[in-house]
Amino acid sequence: MRHCIVGSIIVAASILVFALFSFAQVASQSGAKKVTNWGGQAEGPAPRLPPINPNEKVDPHDLSGLWRPTGSRMMTDWDKVPPRTPWGEQVFQSRVTGRPGPQKKAVEPAKGNDPIMTCNPKGIPRLLFYTGGQAAFFHVPDQILMEFQSQGATRHIWMDGRELPKNPDGRWMGYSVGRWEGDTLVIDTTGFDDRAWLDQWGNVYSGDMHFEERWR
Repeated sequence: MRHCIVGSIIVAASILVFALFSFAQVASQSGAKKVTNWGGQAEGPAPRLPPINPNEKVDPHDLSGLWRPTGSRMMTDWDKVPPRTPWGEQVFQSRVTGRPGPQKKAVEPAKGNDPIMTCNPKGIPRLLFYTGGQAAFFHVPDQILMEFQSQGATRHIWMDGRELPKNPDGRWMGYSVGRWEGDTLVIDTTGFDDRAWLDQWGNVYSGDMHFEERWR
């Protein structure tokens, strides 16, 4: 049995060496650059994108790439917070945050009840306010996808002409449909989960909220 095991190891090692040798030959024949400084800096000039041509015509309906709204704020403008309903005020006061604000005292973050502290999604629209709402747009058949750096969250925006669902189950990201009005992408979202916070202070919205965005 021992001789069989040793023989198997020798055969496996021989196959591995042969595979590495074959790979090296293929790489050499294809003109690939040989790596000589493993763990060090890459050799050769850094890759560069072609220069931007400001006069180049682009498709206004192609939003592919990284977007960040201008003039966005992470901070709530407390002077413009609308009055809350009795339900909204009750929920707001029940939310305990580690962020100080004029309408609520802060606690130690570990004693707060922000849902993101238990690995729940920030959701929409909070993700749009976080770090300026930076997101990457991707066009796929019948949808536009938004990929957020924050939490690695993905948002699906249906572009196939469907209507918003009636009485949908609540979701952290809501349920979004989009349409084009000229060069402007209009996104309507409903079906929210009212456990989500609007911001880091625990401002409130209900599951019946209808949220509209315009991207251009």
